[in-house]
Parts: sequence; structure tokens; C-alpha cells
Amino acid sequence: MKDPFIVLRNRKIRIEDFRKASGKVAALLAREVARHIVKEKTRQNFSAKNSSGRGKVILVPILRAGLALLPS
Repeated sequence: MKDPFIVLRNRKIRIEDFRKASGKVAALLAREVARHIVKEKTRQNFSAKNSSGRGKVILVPILRAGLALLPS
């Protein structure tokens, strides 16, 4: 497959190829973002019980263009 950025710019692309290319771009972006996430343990209070754990990362698309980067 061609470079996913080139594929995404093609106006005559099939939807299957567009989804595949946007998935590759999303994976590239996710890997790059993951390198910069600060990882630390947190202590949280839930009622009378304390527990420690890690928070989950939530991906939220910004604007309409970001919707193609996350699966529906």
C-alpha cells in the first residue's frame, strides 16, 4: 500500500482504502503521543475504600476530520 497520507488525499479513493489508510495514520499518531504520556501511579479515594491504579487514556476526536481516526 502507498503512503497513507497520499492515499487520504486522493479524492477518488474507495471507502475501504480510506479507512485502512486512516487507521495507519491513527496508529502512527497514537505511537507518537504515547511516547509523551506521563506514567505515574495515583491514589484514589472511593467512599471508605482506598485503591491504587492507573487511569485510562481516552481518545477524543477534535473536529470532524478527527472522526476518521477512531473506529466507529
